[in-house]
Amino acid sequence: MDYECIFNKGQADERYVIAKSKIAYSLNGRRIAHTTYVDATEMRALQLSVEKAEQAARAKSKFLKNISHDFRTPMNAIIGYTEILQAYMGNDERSQGFLAKLMESSKLLTFLLSNAIELSSFELGTQTLKESVTDTSRFLEVTDSVLKFVLWNRNLTFLPTINIQHQHVICDSAKIRMVILNVLGNAIKFTPTGGTISVRLEETPLDQQGRALFTAVVQDTGVGISPEFLPFVFDDFARQENSTESGRPGAGMGLSVAKKLLELMDGTIEVESKPGNGTKVTFAVPLRVLEGQELEQIWDNETAHANGLLRGSRVLLAEDNALNAEITTLLLSDAGLLCEHVWNGKEAVDAMVSKPNGYYDLVLMDIQMPKMDGYQAARAIRVLDGDRGTVPIIAFSANALNEDRRLSEEAGMNGHVAKPLEVSELLETLLAVKLRA
Repeated sequence: MDYECIFNKGQADERYVIAKSKIAYSLNGRRIAHTTYVDATEMRALQLSVEKAEQAARAKSKFLKNISHDFRTPMNAIIGYTEILQAYMGNDERSQGFLAKLMESSKLLTFLLSNAIELSSFELGTQTLKESVTDTSRFLEVTDSVLKFVLWNRNLTFLPTINIQHQHVICDSAKIRMVILNVLGNAIKFTPTGGTISVRLEETPLDQQGRALFTAVVQDTGVGISPEFLPFVFDDFARQENSTESGRPGAGMGLSVAKKLLELMDGTIEVESKPGNGTKVTFAVPLRVLEGQELEQIWDNETAHANGLLRGSRVLLAEDNALNAEITTLLLSDAGLLCEHVWNGKEAVDAMVSKPNGYYDLVLMDIQMPKMDGYQAARAIRVLDGDRGTVPIIAFSANALNEDRRLSEEAGMNGHVAKPLEVSELLETLLAVKLRA
């Protein structure tokens, strides 16, 4: 008989042992039990390591399968609607409809990619908070910027309720936005056409002065979650059904990302659900609130923004992709900025040297470029004399991990904006950098 056991369980010298027993008989016929104990502690550790690696490989394989399908779905729509739009440009009503669907698919694709990047950052241990002053009234604006068309297209009723006493807080607004997007996105995804989604956002004071707890309750009338799957809703890539079976896109990252982000901010999240009776998600995060004199600087910045502090600023754009360069130049021009474009890092350095001190107010620097990349160009600019060496430089790149942001800072850059381009984020970053300059 073979069996396994543990010696000194729970102690520092715990050992995993395999026992092999057999029965023998002595010369006088007495029955003898003979047991051999084999110390298999290292073997067990190796076995667990292999099992963990295999589990990780299966999870990554499942992720790649889901993400490949779910990325290709909106990408197919983007390409298809673009081609259709070209044929129907003379029909304004149909063109607007196609453009709206094109925008919806684009935002879905960007959102899925952002979730993948967040999970990767947690796996690498590089996730950090980037806190700044945030207007709490904008917490639910994601429904207008990202989810509005989906709500309308699915004929869903959206009922927001806000009970907040402090308008301004200190937080990582991008991460709170990501949490809200994931939770609301799930509610929309699993609520049938004609259903209702309600969001209640409340603020309650904490014992610690200057801090308050912000709680959001998201309730939907969707399909609900089975009791068997409910304990696994926060697991990475966990899905009750895959996209093909359910007809709903997603890679099972939403609630996992939300939970990790909330824990990073000392927050919590809970899920209650029954099949056919919808789902209720409650998440809360403590934030530092601002009032009184602390708001003066905020009002000054808002006034500066309103007065068009960026208007007339001259921006040097280093970008080797012609399409990206054209889009960025047009958007900056529409915002009242003067934009000059060069094709690589070397041309950016040459432009800085050839122009007088103070000619450029800001530099937007792509990272992966021929001849000289963005990091090399930033370092070269930082050693120039006068205002040339101190000009604010913002990384503008598809490299969006925290590691990429760190490398940008080490190269002497003042900020980082990830592609694909969000105009509001770009302008806010430009403004923040210029105010600090």
